[in-house]
Amino acid sequence: MRPLRRAPRQLAEESGFTLLLALAIMVTTGLLMAAAFTAANGDIHLSHNDQLQKKAYYAAQAGISDYAFHLNQDVNYWTLCKNVPLPGKVNDVGDAPLKTRLVPGTTDESYAIQLITASSDPQAAPQKCDPLNPVLSMIESNTPAGTFRIQSTGYAGNEVRTVTASFGHTSFLNYIYYTKFETSDPSIYADPAAHVGCAAPRSARPGGCNTIDFITGDDIQGPMHTEDSAAICGSPIFGRNPADVIEFKGGSFGNGCPNAAIYKGTLVAAVPTIVPPPSDSSLLAVTQSAYHYTGKTLINLHGSTMDVTNGGSTTLNVAFPSNGVIYISNGTCSTVYTPYGPDTTNDTGCGNVYVHGSYTTPLTIAAENDVVIDGNVTTPTDASGTPTTNGVLGLIANNFVRVNHPINGRLNAGSGNCASDTNGAGTTNDITIYAAILAVNHSFINDNFDCGNPTGNLTVYGAIAQIFRGTVGTHSGATITSGYFKDYIYDDRLQVESPPYFLNPVDAAWHVRRETLSPNP
Repeated sequence: MRPLRRAPRQLAEESGFTLLLALAIMVTTGLLMAAAFTAANGDIHLSHNDQLQKKAYYAAQAGISDYAFHLNQDVNYWTLCKNVPLPGKVNDVGDAPLKTRLVPGTTDESYAIQLITASSDPQAAPQKCDPLNPVLSMIESNTPAGTFRIQSTGYAGNEVRTVTASFGHTSFLNYIYYTKFETSDPSIYADPAAHVGCAAPRSARPGGCNTIDFITGDDIQGPMHTEDSAAICGSPIFGRNPADVIEFKGGSFGNGCPNAAIYKGTLVAAVPTIVPPPSDSSLLAVTQSAYHYTGKTLINLHGSTMDVTNGGSTTLNVAFPSNGVIYISNGTCSTVYTPYGPDTTNDTGCGNVYVHGSYTTPLTIAAENDVVIDGNVTTPTDASGTPTTNGVLGLIANNFVRVNHPINGRLNAGSGNCASDTNGAGTTNDITIYAAILAVNHSFINDNFDCGNPTGNLTVYGAIAQIFRGTVGTHSGATITSGYFKDYIYDDRLQVESPPYFLNPVDAAWHVRRETLSPNP
């Protein structure tokens, strides 16, 4: 009976069960600790990699800043290609090994700068920046024209990041309207030598210089800039919305009329200075020989081809040049332009180009003398008048860009000496021009602006830049008496696109227009 009485006590003993439970808890705790350690170790590794990735990215940014600094010290720094003075180090794409520089203040971060040649560069691959022809090899003639690109690769530990930056600078294409002087060109007076002093801001101009007004009915639909003072007569409209800057460096004033200008744009107080180039001759250097004409040239645009008349013969359906540039040089030119009865028959030796028609492909037409618009210049648009292609046209003249407006006789070549109020054959009423216009040394002007019946609206959809304000009509108060009302509309495509090799201001500071994080080389 004794063994039987001890059995329940033995069955109730739990010491072995407690040991098993303790062992299980220890094993589980150990596994959790090992997992936690593994996870923590992985996080430390990921955190370190993330830190290195950020360092590599900021090292690439340091390379962009380095190049931008040198550009702002010397606007021609880019023309040196990779032959920059030490301690600068610049590479062509494809160079190996790449020359690198340490990020200042670090010992483990560096960057390599590489130059990306223009997509329009005709060189055979591999392309290189050519210091003998930097414009052709670096500056984009395609969209966005007038820009160039560099690539900066940053290194930190085993991490690599690459940033591509596109550089551009202040352009006449930023504005629908630019003038240096809000007065008539001295050369259009009967005695130009007596009016050379008119080439000055209003505050320094002598008496006898014409003042040209913005009047009621004028509508400047876009950003605008003048280095001078703007004369207001009535209530012209400036700008479309607050995003359009209105820059009157010398302010505005009422010229014998109420100054009741309507500002839909934003009137800017601190106005930058923009200096035009001295000539358009740089465009001749990039013009293909087949598209370099001498003497009076007539161009009728249609799509991406044109009919060209030069030297007495006409060639039909000439394809636009591959780089988009046409240049017309002077031959023997003896005629001197006057808007009061201009000679359009004896200018055969002059570098004048007469342009009209419709286009779909980017093109720049430049003249050593004048560009004469002798009909509508258009491009495909939607119902609102907005262009529907990426074709943008540049019209650049060393002297005048003119609207052809013949008159049936004049008493003489002086202002206001009109024989009749009849507009001659070839006058285009309500003319429309889709183009970026630049008169490098003179004006955008309407021939015989002072005579004939009013001709409606002069609509320019694009941009206008000129040294002297060109007159396109006359008025009595706010009533037009001859010529055109102004209807100028900015082409917003010009913010990112431009006609091929369109000229830029002198010494315009370069700035980064766009950055993208690129695949690592």
